[in-house]
Amino acid sequence: MTKTVKRIIAVVLLLVTVLLIGYSCYTANRLASYPDTLDGYKNMVFRANDGTMVAFTGENIWYAEQGEDMVLLVTESYEEGVITLKYGEETLQFVAIDEDTLYCPASEQFLRKRGDG
Repeated sequence: MTKTVKRIIAVVLLLVTVLLIGYSCYTANRLASYPDTLDGYKNMVFRANDGTMVAFTGENIWYAEQGEDMVLLVTESYEEGVITLKYGEETLQFVAIDEDTLYCPASEQFLRKRGDG
C-alpha cells in the first residue's frame, strides 16, 4: 500500500477511536446511580400510579397498597440497588433505578419519588 492510503486508514481509525471513547463517556454519565446505603432514601416517599406507597422515614420503612393500612417493614438487605424487605412471612423487593425511582418486580410497577416522608 502507498503511504497515502496508510495515512488515510490511520486517520479514520483515530477518528473512530475518539468517537467510541467520547460515546462511552457520554453514556456512562447517564447510567443509573442509586445511593450506596438505605440512608440515601431517608425521609423519602415513593408512590406508584395505583396508589402503592413506600415511605422511608428516619429509622423505619412503611409500605401500603391502595386502600390498605400502612405496615412496618423489616430490612433484610440492600445490595447492588436491590432492597429486600420483610413483613411477616412475605418478602418484598424493590430495585433502585435511580435516586428518584424504584421498581417493584412483584407488581411490575415503577414507584416515583413524591416528596419527603
